[in-house]
Amino acid sequence: MSEKTDRDAAVATRYVTIARCRYGPMIVRKPLCALLALVLTIFCNPAYAQGVPPERGPLERPRLPEFLREAPRPGFVLPPLPASPERRPSRPLAIVVKRFRIVGATVFDAAQLEALLAPFTGRSIGNDELEEARLAITRHYVAAGYVNSGALIPDQEIRDGVATIEVIEGRLAEIVVAGEHRFEPRFFRERVAAGAGPPLNVRELQERMQVILLDPQIERINAELGPGVRPGEAVLRLDVTEAKRNTFGVTVANNRSPVVGAKRVEAQFEWRNLLGRGEAWGLRQGLTSGLEDTTITLSVPLTAHDTRFNFKFERSDATVVEPPFDLIAIRNRSEALELGLVHPFVRTVSRELALGATLARRRNASFLLGQPFSFTPGLDDGKSAVAALRVSGDWSERSADQVLAARFTVSRGLDHFGATISNAGNPDSRFVTRLAQLQWARRLPGELGQLVARGDWQRSNDALLPSEKFALGGAQTVRGYRENAVVRDNGWVGSVEYRRPIGRLRAPLAGDDPDAGQVEIALFADAGSGRDHRGAAQRLSSFGAGLRWTPVRGALAQVYKGFAQRKIAQPTRDLQDSGVHFLFAMQVQF
Repeated sequence: MSEKTDRDAAVATRYVTIARCRYGPMIVRKPLCALLALVLTIFCNPAYAQGVPPERGPLERPRLPEFLREAPRPGFVLPPLPASPERRPSRPLAIVVKRFRIVGATVFDAAQLEALLAPFTGRSIGNDELEEARLAITRHYVAAGYVNSGALIPDQEIRDGVATIEVIEGRLAEIVVAGEHRFEPRFFRERVAAGAGPPLNVRELQERMQVILLDPQIERINAELGPGVRPGEAVLRLDVTEAKRNTFGVTVANNRSPVVGAKRVEAQFEWRNLLGRGEAWGLRQGLTSGLEDTTITLSVPLTAHDTRFNFKFERSDATVVEPPFDLIAIRNRSEALELGLVHPFVRTVSRELALGATLARRRNASFLLGQPFSFTPGLDDGKSAVAALRVSGDWSERSADQVLAARFTVSRGLDHFGATISNAGNPDSRFVTRLAQLQWARRLPGELGQLVARGDWQRSNDALLPSEKFALGGAQTVRGYRENAVVRDNGWVGSVEYRRPIGRLRAPLAGDDPDAGQVEIALFADAGSGRDHRGAAQRLSSFGAGLRWTPVRGALAQVYKGFAQRKIAQPTRDLQDSGVHFLFAMQVQF
């Protein structure tokens, strides 16, 4: 008899012993039949055969930005514009200018500048008109935002009617950083300089600083632009006020599978700028009756253009607590590590396009009655490991009335880092998946509320290990069903929701916040479908209503009731199976 057969026999014996203690003679008389029935139920139920080892959380979606409010503007003090000289009668026939030769100009082409000087060419002009010609070029630069650029007339001998005008295009010579903050001065110097030319354009500089102000770590920037030591040089003085660095949050929701305990309490901690480099540290700890999970994150900016290094570590320990499967101690342990780089190629106040690459590795181990046990064909001792390279693109655009965010991710499994490889055609770490995600929100005119829609789509030509599958059912996919009701290789899900304010219920600590206390009613329709590689599709759909309340800034309470259009048999009846999904979240900064 093989070692694996001996182990399986030991598992069966332990099950019979537990069953005898719980159910007595009925199970004793037919232990093998009972064991067979229970194990078959496990493998036939997607929530157990695919969802418990490992337990899956909500699908991570791109963050939907807020509607664009009035863009945050740094306080700017600019140098005065050049004044026109006092006009005096020009001395007639001082010089005859046939044309001007302009040197040092890179922003505007020669034809544009020569057109400005057309009134001063082809005739005799005096010194005052020559000065007016110089100022015409200077004002053209200033009007375009180049406030410390200008023209001058060098000492010269005019020959053949050709006069030379020299353009000095301004630059930012120095950035002085002061104020109440812990940032390293170079953090701002490098980021501001990235939008400061040369040549220096104050409009581009202001837009760059508005983008910097989008960083939640910065509360306010006051800026003063003054002249430098040499002509064309400028000095920028920044007075920076840092935002509160620490965030603590608590979330209570029934957003996990009843298999491991539906009701979940989660605590989140975030610390920012501990090292003065604009980095963000995060810790999240979640707990249900059968699941304990921890997530540690770190995001560090590497360049002035906000190229970021991202680190993520996850660990979870899940135990089945739903009867009758709690008798046989089904357990899953999981660890995941992700290292990634993200670079924003386009970033303005209203639009962003970023590309990223992430190297991910996840290990899972499943157990039955304390012994290693595989719930997926082809795995050795219930252990699996996935290594993958994920390349993603994120795009978002927002206005005062509309927000759109999209992400497309291609994941390719790797035969490295101890990844699971099967030569028998079973699921392993050699796979390719494509995942598309879209979110949209639209404010309707007047007090009509807003529409919110989302969609996810995953496609793979390979059979996948459980950690790479697509999950349907629950608060973030198809409401009215329990979390992870359907877990498949391929799938799609879509939702549309209408929200309308119906009143205000202000909390005692709301203060003067105009957005606090808003109560909204929501109507929604969800649908999705999933199928395994070379398998049949299973569809879910629902509709329902919800109530949302924002008592104070940073807090949200909501409850949704979904009506499933297709029933799925479950071993027990949970609140999720009745279509009820609730959440309360609170965050404070200090």
